[in-house]
Amino acid sequence: MKAQMVMEATRKEFADNLARAMRDNNEDDVAKAFTDFFKHIESDILSQATEFDATQADKALFAQRGLRVLTSDEESYFKGFIEAGKSGDVEKAMTDFSKVLPESEFVAIFEDMKKAHPLLDVVNFVDTAALTKFIMETSEAQKAAWGELNSAITKEIEGSVDVVTLTLNKLTAYMFMSNDMLDLGPVWVEKYVRTLLAEALSLGCEDGIINGTGVKGQPIGMIRQIGAGVDVNSETGYPEKSPIKITDFSPKTYGNLLSKMAVDEKGKARVLSALILIVNPADNYQKVMPATTLLRQTGYERNVFPVETKIVQSAAVASGKAILGVEKKYFFGLGAGTSGGKITADKSFKLLDDLTTFVIKMYGNGRAKDNNIFQYLDISGLKELKFPVQTEALPAE
Repeated sequence: MKAQMVMEATRKEFADNLARAMRDNNEDDVAKAFTDFFKHIESDILSQATEFDATQADKALFAQRGLRVLTSDEESYFKGFIEAGKSGDVEKAMTDFSKVLPESEFVAIFEDMKKAHPLLDVVNFVDTAALTKFIMETSEAQKAAWGELNSAITKEIEGSVDVVTLTLNKLTAYMFMSNDMLDLGPVWVEKYVRTLLAEALSLGCEDGIINGTGVKGQPIGMIRQIGAGVDVNSETGYPEKSPIKITDFSPKTYGNLLSKMAVDEKGKARVLSALILIVNPADNYQKVMPATTLLRQTGYERNVFPVETKIVQSAAVASGKAILGVEKKYFFGLGAGTSGGKITADKSFKLLDDLTTFVIKMYGNGRAKDNNIFQYLDISGLKELKFPVQTEALPAE
């Protein structure tokens, strides 16, 4: 339990540092955030490996250590990876090592991503494996209509879906690995690779889901305007939505926000459910918690909203901002694609001695169901929630 708490604290610090560096567009701080995190994970795994012999242990104990019983394909892959990584010419050896990560390994990585990052569990996060295109439904269920067969019905059906091309957007993740790690064997190397890829890909995905510009290989983020008539700049991408400034979550304020979401951008009404409020961790405790917590005689009542709403924390959300939306109404597809999933090596990029940089490329894309389903909020002026007290003048005697 203590190790898990330390890992969560390390992950949070990494996410905060990386999100800040990416918002500031500071490449040196991005590199430092990754390096510090990788060093910590490597040190932790090296320490665990000295205490736990994975070759002799009861396989039932693996889960307690965050280890997996590898399939024959996975074990074969990581043995080949280790052999190539120990080569004198690691770049050539990894190039010659033609295998890609087994699909079962991607499944494990995606599961770890969703467990550690709540945002990925509330979007429509799809492992697209080797797909290069994905058909996404862009409207609510179609109403059945009586009438003669004609092309208008076909056109209406075609208008309710959109083909999202995944290979337009490439997500690159890096791992730094020392020779000491390669000496531990396939089970521990798999854990290291899975942990780091899951974290690096998750944070890249979160930033794209929230802030992506929609151009230069990025998905379209929740805070961006989409739909007909939107002017897309080839440099800055889709324009940001104008944040709606709110100071409370009162029924009137919340009702106004939900009324904007209760119709799509074409004016079609819809019923809302599974509401989510996405906010960065610091604002959650400093602003949202005081604005949604009441002290009653029985104790504190938390998450007091006019309509049931799940709070989702993400370091990718800017300070003082929040996103109100609906679960599973943002599509994000991520997979190896037909030419991704292969780890390569690069000796030219290293921040510390005795380290090799390993690179993997994934393909993905994402966008909201429509422009109205996610509302961009300015919560910098949120006020503390207080129990309402109403007074009435006593009748004259």
